[in-house]
Parts: sequence; C-alpha cells; structure tokens
Amino acid sequence: MITHLAFVLLGQKEAIRFLNTHNVSLGARPLDLAIADPTGYSTVENAVKLLAQPPAGGRQ
Repeated sequence: MITHLAFVLLGQKEAIRFLNTHNVSLGARPLDLAIADPTGYSTVENAVKLLAQPPAGGRQ
C-alpha cells in the first residue's frame, strides 16, 4: 500500500503531508491518484521514492 511505502521512506509526518496535499507536479492529491488506478499508483510510488533520495551533491 502506498501509505506504508511513504511512511517507511519519508517518515510519518512527511508522508501524511505529501499524500494529503495537492501536488502541482502530479496534478492531484497523491493519495487520490494512487488509489485511482495502477498507473496513478506507480506515478505516486515513483514520486515517493524520488522524495526519499538525498539531494544531489549532498552528504552520504
């Protein structure tokens, strides 16, 4: 489930904020998009994984 993935990768507070706030890049609230269809789920899954990555050039 997308909520579990987001909680694990982003932490509870950030996951709730991300999933429940309209995202301009996605054109929807991520949670709505993720439950709409498999394509939406995949799109949100990729966005969560991208958010979880450390910034380029950052400390490792």
